[in-house]
Order: sequence, then C-alpha cells, then structure tokens
Amino acid sequence: FYANDAVSIPAGVSAYVATSVPTMKNGVGQLEMTEIKNGVIPSKTGVVIRAEEGEYVFNSTDQTGTLVENNLMRGYAGESEYKEISLPSDHSVNYVFADDEEGVKFYRKDSAFRVYNNKAYLNLPASVAAARVIYFSFDDDETGIWETENGDVKTENCYDLSGRRVEKAQKGVYIVNGKVVVR
Repeated sequence: FYANDAVSIPAGVSAYVATSVPTMKNGVGQLEMTEIKNGVIPSKTGVVIRAEEGEYVFNSTDQTGTLVENNLMRGYAGESEYKEISLPSDHSVNYVFADDEEGVKFYRKDSAFRVYNNKAYLNLPASVAAARVIYFSFDDDETGIWETENGDVKTENCYDLSGRRVEKAQKGVYIVNGKVVVR
C-alpha cells in the first residue's frame, strides 16, 4: 500500500515496512518486516498490509505518523491508474509483491513494469540482485521455507501448503507427517 497523505491504520490491520537489506541463504532472500506501531502510515511510505480477508477503510489523518528512515518500499499514488517503472539507473533491483501457488512473496523484475495506484514495491541494492525471490517474515513470524528435505511423498498424510489434504501428490512442496517435503 502507498498513499500521498498520512492515513490511519484501521482496526484489525497491521502495516509493515522493510528497513534492512534481506539476508541471503541458498540464493533466496529473507526480508524482515517491521510493524508500524503508532496507528498511522506516514505520507509517501510504502508498506505491506496484513489483515484477515475483509473490507477496511484507510482514512486520511492530520497526524503525521513517525517517519520511517531507510524504508526499502517505494510506491505510486497519482492521478492515473498506474505508473511505468523503468529499470533503476543506480543498478538497484525492484521486486513486486505477488501471490502464486507457492505463497506470497516478492519477485524480482528484470524489466520495466507497471505499479498501480496506491500500490508499493520493494527496491533493493544491487548486492541482493542474485535473489529471484524474496520471502518475508513479520516480526519473526516465518512466511517462507528456508530448507526442505527430499523424500517420498505418501498420500495418506499429505497436505499442500494451504493445509488441504491431497489424494495424489504431484511435483511440489508438501507437508507429510508434519515435515516439509519437496517432491
């Protein structure tokens, strides 16, 4: 999320910023997100929003909020539907927030892309350019898988990453007898 004005954080919603460069492990980045605690997202501050599914209203406020130093999140809030973001001239790397079959994470953009109104993206120094994917955690709450074990996947106690029991395991990542297994 990104707005030109400071907005209040509605009840049931948490907003997080990224202020430190991700740690790297096995070619995957792990980014720690820090929660904004004072109830106000400052103006022109990119954040990741975390909430249960539902409708929430972010109202403009006269409170300025605490300015977040070194926030790696950027964004766009303007008059048009979107803004074209080109490759950075400073050799930094842009990542977009997306959800796919493996979960929610940041994906590296190796070309220009569109950032839509009131959306944020992640901009990192070139030192992490090797990472195609950046997992993130909320205040030590892991959302990505660091290491997995290879093994045979049996269907009697096999679940996908959404917690759904599967009849027949395909290639991918599964929870088998409480352990993460890659097939």
